[in-house]
Amino acid sequence: MEKFNNQSGRASKESWIARIHASRFHEGTAWAVVNNYRKGDYAPYLFKTSDYGENWTSMVSEKDVKGYSLSFIQDPKEKKTTLSWYRKRSLGKYQ
Repeated sequence: MEKFNNQSGRASKESWIARIHASRFHEGTAWAVVNNYRKGDYAPYLFKTSDYGENWTSMVSEKDVKGYSLSFIQDPKEKKTTLSWYRKRSLGKYQ
């Protein structure tokens, strides 16, 4: 997993922040869905923070998912289950 501080890691500075989703269960935890398909970059970008945005960790790799990130949700009852949607493969599941 790739880590970065207050930046989009391997995503371009011009990338689009499609969504930031705060955890329902843990203060300081959130996920950011980032995409850059408008510039021809179809890589998936999904990042997680557990320290109020001080540090972010990439949650997905191009090796595992083909297509760019569109959306993200956390299961409302099962705190360890999260789902993310991608353009070319429709669904990814993370725990």
